[in-house]
Amino acid sequence: MMVFDRPSDRMRIASDLTDKELKNLKPTAKLYKVTDRDGMYAAVTPTGVVSLSPRRWI
Repeated sequence: MMVFDRPSDRMRIASDLTDKELKNLKPTAKLYKVTDRDGMYAAVTPTGVVSLSPRRWI
């Protein structure tokens, strides 16, 4: 799983996002994204909403 807020943030080793990991995501003051190795990411808003989306490459 990779967590990033800014490009300069440290990246963690990518893996599949599990149900347990998604349920444990906590809101912060700013929106942040958690990615997996297959191009999906979960965006976590400051209100605690978690949205899953595919990353798109063109």
